[in-house]
Amino acid sequence: MVMHIVITPLLMLLLLMILALKAKATNKEHAAVPQGNIKALTVHGTVMDKDGNALAGVNVNIKGAGKGTVTDNMGQFTLPNVSEDAILVFSFVGYQSQETTVNGKTEISMVLLRGSQTLEEVVVMGYGKQKKKLVTGATVEIKGDDIQKRAAVSPLSAMQGQAPGVSITSTGGQPGSGFRVNIRGAGTVGETTPLYIVDGVQTSDISYLSNNDIASIDILKDAASAAIYGARAANGVILITTKTGSPGFSQISFDSYYGIQNTSKKIKVLGGQEYMDMMNEMYTNSNLTPIYTNETINKKILSDAGGGTNWMDLLLAKNVPMQNYNLSGQGGTEKSVYAMSLSYTQQGGIVGGADLANYKRITFRINTEHKLYKDIVKMGQHLSYSNATTIGASYPIVSAIRVPSIIPNLSPDDPSRFYYNNVPASGGDNIYGLWSTEITNPYASMLNSSYNRNRVNKVIGDVYFDVKLIGNLHFKTTLTLDYSGGRSRSYQPVQPDLSANSNAKTGVSQVTQSSSESVSIGSENILTYTATINKDHKFDALAGMSALKTNTEYLSASNKNLLYTGYDYAWLNNATGTASSGTMSMSGYPGEDALLSYFGRVNYDYKGTYLATVILRSDGSSRFDKSHRRGYFPSFSAGWNISNESFMEPASSWLPYLKVRGSWGQNGNMNIPPYYYLALVGSNFPYSFGDDGNAAVGAALTNLGNASLHWEKAQSTNIGFDARLLKGQLGFTFDWYHRETKDWLVQANIPSVYGVGAPYINGGNVINRGIEMAATYSGGNTKSFSYNISANIAFNNNKVSAIPTQDGILHGGGGTLYANSVEVTRSQNGYPLGFFWGLTTDGIFQTAEEVQNYKGSGGNPIQPNAQPGDLRYVDRNGDGTINALDKSMIGDGHPDAIFGLTCSFAYKGFDLYIATNGVAGNQILQNYIDANRNYWNITQDLYDGRWHGAGTSNKYPRIDAQNSNWINFSDVFLYKGDYIKINNVTLGYDFARHILKTNKISQLRVYITGQNLYNFTSYNGMDPEIGTGSNGVDQSEIGRDSGMYPHARTILFGLSVKF
Repeated sequence: MVMHIVITPLLMLLLLMILALKAKATNKEHAAVPQGNIKALTVHGTVMDKDGNALAGVNVNIKGAGKGTVTDNMGQFTLPNVSEDAILVFSFVGYQSQETTVNGKTEISMVLLRGSQTLEEVVVMGYGKQKKKLVTGATVEIKGDDIQKRAAVSPLSAMQGQAPGVSITSTGGQPGSGFRVNIRGAGTVGETTPLYIVDGVQTSDISYLSNNDIASIDILKDAASAAIYGARAANGVILITTKTGSPGFSQISFDSYYGIQNTSKKIKVLGGQEYMDMMNEMYTNSNLTPIYTNETINKKILSDAGGGTNWMDLLLAKNVPMQNYNLSGQGGTEKSVYAMSLSYTQQGGIVGGADLANYKRITFRINTEHKLYKDIVKMGQHLSYSNATTIGASYPIVSAIRVPSIIPNLSPDDPSRFYYNNVPASGGDNIYGLWSTEITNPYASMLNSSYNRNRVNKVIGDVYFDVKLIGNLHFKTTLTLDYSGGRSRSYQPVQPDLSANSNAKTGVSQVTQSSSESVSIGSENILTYTATINKDHKFDALAGMSALKTNTEYLSASNKNLLYTGYDYAWLNNATGTASSGTMSMSGYPGEDALLSYFGRVNYDYKGTYLATVILRSDGSSRFDKSHRRGYFPSFSAGWNISNESFMEPASSWLPYLKVRGSWGQNGNMNIPPYYYLALVGSNFPYSFGDDGNAAVGAALTNLGNASLHWEKAQSTNIGFDARLLKGQLGFTFDWYHRETKDWLVQANIPSVYGVGAPYINGGNVINRGIEMAATYSGGNTKSFSYNISANIAFNNNKVSAIPTQDGILHGGGGTLYANSVEVTRSQNGYPLGFFWGLTTDGIFQTAEEVQNYKGSGGNPIQPNAQPGDLRYVDRNGDGTINALDKSMIGDGHPDAIFGLTCSFAYKGFDLYIATNGVAGNQILQNYIDANRNYWNITQDLYDGRWHGAGTSNKYPRIDAQNSNWINFSDVFLYKGDYIKINNVTLGYDFARHILKTNKISQLRVYITGQNLYNFTSYNGMDPEIGTGSNGVDQSEIGRDSGMYPHARTILFGLSVKF
């Protein structure tokens, strides 16, 4: 309610501002009458294609005047105050541009022909723009319209499957969750997040962006394209350009959608009857007395006659709301242009519903540019503010899989209380089954888990001056700001006693409050110069410097024993704990970071045929010692537009465009905390001297330093070509790349007896090789029907070439399968990063004879203690026994291939959009598959596929009380991770174009959208797109399904109005 009270007046205020600016722009347009004896005309006209179909949205501009308009839905336009000798330029995506001189005419008709107009379009590069046909690096552009079609909360979600070689994976289904982004594979064991640049401002996160504000997203994939950014560009660069206004054109837009979310897939587990049967079978297989008698089973102890409690249905809410509203306006005159928007987004969580998990975001943006003195001096700014609130915790769904279904949710003795069963000292006829000390009532635990609220305010923007100095020499100075301020409050209520069937409470209540702030202020000064020599030789040069200073602060405090319970009272001043009792804790620290850079670039083209680019950047970072502070990042690239050659003329009818290109370059990475090249000393450390028990507080060494730390570098080579066929209707792009990342910035592995944090060191190399292909076809193009199909696929091979340890191995952490379990992943020379390390199986022993016949070279049984139904492990080293020496690479969580396919169709007023994406060649480790450890429940798939007699199964082993087949990590834990996901299907109808037929409303479109509709996969988990809960996760965590927050299937209903 409060949010609506705030949003409504803000939307009305924004609308009034837009209308005022629109009226002002209109008045200025009518006042801009040509001076002197030149006659002012009002030009009317119509724009059509060659078949006589009206073209809506064609740009009609007065050449050199910075003024224009667009055609309406009937292909008509009106342009006032046009000089009688003006030249009009007509341009439209997918069509060849045309020019015509007015010559005193007031009625003009224009026919546009389809062609390779997209080659004339400019794409955003580092610190500038360039025509597509002149680009020599490996880049890909995603139009803002293609982002908005997805109706997604995050722009990264809308980018999935649209760019070859760019892997975008959701970290979980919880509201406001982030995404893990890999461009051309993982280049380091740590974080692989690319560098984000929004309107020229560097930032670490783009979740604050509204999709409706985005004009384009350009991804720089090779080092030659990204080298202009040097530092932090080793993982690639993503450039986001937001919408701006246009002279002589004004528009108001309102977009909204409302949807409901439900679980896309549930894991089927055993009901009460099957669970008791399974437990008895488990005990029988271990030569133990079954724990459930026939009498107990026949009691049908639960109301649904043996089905039991469906924990997943209890935890997962239905029809959870999701909504978005956006109001925007843009326009301008010859002297000033503007674009502004206000949006509100809300998404509830499907685990527990919107009351337990919710995400809300308000975003306001305003972009302007003004000509202060003719075309010589311009000033502009981009400014965005967002307020994002995340409520609730990332509660995993795994407990709903593991807790036995025979356990009731509510106490049979008192239905007003939740049920918590105690653990019997031994087996026996326990009517409700054996209870696990690790797992509690999942529904009650969800309701009593920590309740968190995190609020982040973000302001990001820039102010710039652009001055035309002499001739083609321009100077641009920019001041940038990226501010993020967060406040978080967490409340942990007193927990029910989880060890007894009572209403008792245990533990104490706790509150934690924290705040963080990050301020990055930057300055950029750039000179650009363009020159043409003898009409054929064209140069475009750039030289600049940038400085960036970042200051951070963090403060956190917690206390226990609240006087009053409930989140509304969860404040530190309501807690009664004291420092002496050990219930109070506080921490805080500052941080600062500086970067000073110089860079230059020269583009050259000869007749638009022979192309070359040279870039050099130098970065100096305060994160390194003075002796290693500066890094140098060069790049070279070249291209050849073969289609411009005379010998290609015979093929021009079917191959109008062909360009080959190649590049080499280096990028840098400085992803370490500030000051870590120094030995760090902390204060407030207690230490007891003597035997009186009193502790003295002093300073102590906390981290070892390393003054030899230097830049991590990525060196990349790229060869590719771009082609257009079939009169430009079919476009095709191919790239081959080789990228080697050297001198990783990693923490050394030192013994814990050192008692201090390990220093960062340089060490470790990894090579990524791959190919990327993308194709786009536009067809139909009749008065009633048109369509566009885009497909892309990328193959990547990842291999470690050096590891900075004595044994050449980075060992993955233990405890993944169960407490104190051994490592399941590692990184090693000659293998991929974070591959799965375990035993290989060769089926299941079906009989005792097979066990005895499985012998080593010495003639002795390799697994003498195995029973029929047990796994048969491969003795890889041939020593006649199964041990750690038989482990090897058994899978990889990183896919070999990623791909995407989008299709859009338009028929009269209808439009249909379909987007799919997928991966192939990876494996998934399913943590929760291990059967009946601590009397857990198991999945229906495991139960149906288990061995329960000779010849019954060769998929899953027998179930036994010792859990013997699931103690050792083997390939039985792994599943194929291949999938094709129907990510988005949208069907819309525009009433404005075919029913209303009015010039006042250019669009009145209603649509229905389905998201995350279906996965074509053999994986039996909830979703093969595995969430890890962290954006910058360690590579050893990739591919582990721990039963995280599930993804939702969403149905949206939307409305889009433009006038």
